[in-house]
Formats: sequence, structure tokens, C-alpha cells
Amino acid sequence: MSSDSSDLNHGFDSDVSSDDELVDILFQGHRRQKTNATSKLLYLATGCTYSALALYFARGVTTVSFIVNETTLAIWNTLHNVYMKIPSNEKWKEIANRFYELWNLPNCLGAIDGKHVRIQKIPNSGSTNYNYKHYHSIVLLAVCDADGLFTMIETGYTGRNNDGGIFRASYLAQWLERNGPNLPASACLPHDESQEKVPYFFVGDNAFPLKRYLMRPFPIQTLDNKKRIFNYKLSRGRKTIECSFGMTGRGIRHQHPNID
Repeated sequence: MSSDSSDLNHGFDSDVSSDDELVDILFQGHRRQKTNATSKLLYLATGCTYSALALYFARGVTTVSFIVNETTLAIWNTLHNVYMKIPSNEKWKEIANRFYELWNLPNCLGAIDGKHVRIQKIPNSGSTNYNYKHYHSIVLLAVCDADGLFTMIETGYTGRNNDGGIFRASYLAQWLERNGPNLPASACLPHDESQEKVPYFFVGDNAFPLKRYLMRPFPIQTLDNKKRIFNYKLSRGRKTIECSFGMTGRGIRHQHPNID
């Protein structure tokens, strides 16, 4: 890893020590697997093609593709329970308090949206992954907290589907319909004299359905002053997921080239 750390650091917004630490966590003591992980990180860092990686590491293109898939799975299996485990009841309440503190949006558990990740056209797939932005993609459905940190993700949906349809078909929606594990019970809003309890909720844009656990803006056609203020307050919380996708794209410059 050390011999290639400068290459990684040049294209990836992280330091050399963090790259080395990640590889050591994934493949402790296995030199061959460390080399494989280096090729995967270089792929993420620079967005270079499988063909370029094959020449750089003196391996076949098919071998490189297997290495990328293997290492991606290893990263997820090793780290998701550390950095993206399901929040506890108290953690959900902390997230809601943070939304109120930063964005003046009480009882909010997270912002949700879909992100189109550009890919090369899959052979014999027709227009399955062709989206309204006129390129082929898969969709990342994600939820983040008030600080823009991802709390839940779900990916693999074809680009031709819209966010609302993807959400309805997602495990996340099924989880929320069953009141998901650890979600806090309804609570009163701050400064509400009626003391009526309101469910905790997530916020999404107009593409998402209106649910007990999911808030969306009022349509533009029906806006009055109160609804406009509501939409403004909702958008303050909802923009965090847009910032999350932006920070992800900045950290991994692989967002713009097509994925092999």
C-alpha cells in the first residue's frame, strides 16, 4: 500500500494514513489482498478505467473487475456496522434535537432523497437504466442527519424510475410502514400550547409520497403565505441530503466519469 499511497492521495481527498488504516482494517496481514484493496481505492480515487488499472497492476481486466467488486463488498461488510448502524431510540432523538437546533425543524429524523450515479450502459439492458437526465444510471436512495451524515442507504435501483416509485418499492419504506425498530413515539412540538403529540418524521421533496412518517412540500399551485413559510422551513432541513451527496462527490472524484 505504501508504495501507491502518493497516487491515492493525489486523487482522493483523504490523507495517506487513513488509506493505510482502511486497508489494514480490511485485510490484516494479507499482502496480496492489500494490493487488491489498493487497486480498488485507486479506482475510487481517480475514476480510471479497468483497462488502465489492469496495466498499472499487471493484471487482467476481468481480474480487476472481480477485485473491485470483492473489495467494495469487504468495505461494506466490515464498516457499515461501525459507521452506519441502525440508530437507537436515543440516537433518533439526538438527531431530531439536532435538526431543531440547526434548522428549526422539530421532530425530524432525517432528510431523504435519491441520487443518480452515472454508469456505462449495461449490455442488452435497453433503456432500463436511462434516466430523465439523458444518461444511464443506478439510483442511490439515502437518508442523512442534520449534519449531512448518512444514516441509511439503499442502492441498485434502475435509473428510469423516479424517487417516489423507488421509495415505495424500497426496504426502507416497508421498514417505516411497520414503525421500524427504535423509532421514538410521538412527541409534542416545542412552544405548542395545545400539547398535541406529533409523530417523528423524515423530509423529502415533491417526488415522495405524503405519509405519517414522511413530510413533503405543498404543491406550488396551492401556496398561500402559511404554506410558503412551511415549505421554506421544510426545505431548510431537506437541503442536508443535497449537501451530503455534494460532499460525497467531492470526497470521491469518481462521480463524474462513467463507472465500468
